[in-house]
Amino acid sequence: VVRGEPSVRAAMLQTGEADFAFMISPEDVKRVPKVESGPGIETAVARINAYNPALADKRVRQAMNYAIDRKSLAEKLLGGYATPASHPFAPFIIGYNKDLKPYPYDPDKAKKLLGEAKAAGVPVETPMQYLSRRARFIKEAEFSEAAVNFLNAVGFKFQLKILEDGMWREAFYQTADLKNLCDLCALSHSNEQGDASKSVDGYVTPDGRLTTMKDEKATKMAMDARPLTGDARQKAYSELMAYLYDEALPFLNIVYLDQIYGLSKRLDWKVRMDTVIDLREMKIIE
Repeated sequence: VVRGEPSVRAAMLQTGEADFAFMISPEDVKRVPKVESGPGIETAVARINAYNPALADKRVRQAMNYAIDRKSLAEKLLGGYATPASHPFAPFIIGYNKDLKPYPYDPDKAKKLLGEAKAAGVPVETPMQYLSRRARFIKEAEFSEAAVNFLNAVGFKFQLKILEDGMWREAFYQTADLKNLCDLCALSHSNEQGDASKSVDGYVTPDGRLTTMKDEKATKMAMDARPLTGDARQKAYSELMAYLYDEALPFLNIVYLDQIYGLSKRLDWKVRMDTVIDLREMKIIE
């Protein structure tokens, strides 16, 4: 049964109309009979259009990272069901670099970097758009609004535009016309393969379907990593992630998203890290 609002899904558990509710909100956790939650494979990010003259500057991209209070978004807005992110994928993915920490919240440093870029002639005060969807993950619209507020507080001039899913997809997947690329496109990036190549091949290399950047060093590192296996693969992709972290490409990595499901008292089921919901694993215990 399709119910778009998480509060409605939670209410159906309370009244006994349902035994399982997909992705309830943090506010509804205490209202439902049982909750199953845990890490998932999705990360809230914003794809950066590095072809934009302002966002082409490394200092500007780094300033965006220092401007975001990831801890506040994770703990206050998402009720602790998220973790500040340093990568576009979760720590259990092959290629994750454990030495990288999420960018700290440092608005003063963000303002300093923006000031340096502006003094060098970078058009940092040009209005830009931050495109988001309404409900791909819980509180996505509010999440994007908060992210834009953090960015604009340090000197950016982002305008938030929340689109219905179809319109968002049309804008997001349009990468051929460089003049009409969205400046920041919010999304929840998933990595079902458990390997960094899933994230890198689509967004970093020139042949990537969704790439909005061009970096010769990153491309070479990605191409060299593709055929490797085992420890060599882990090392190569880990080094690539360190380079992308320093360059603040191709994403503004924000938080790792947890899964939150509501259950009735009689339903026995455990959340899976791969986010698969298999009805065969559910049991009704009267």
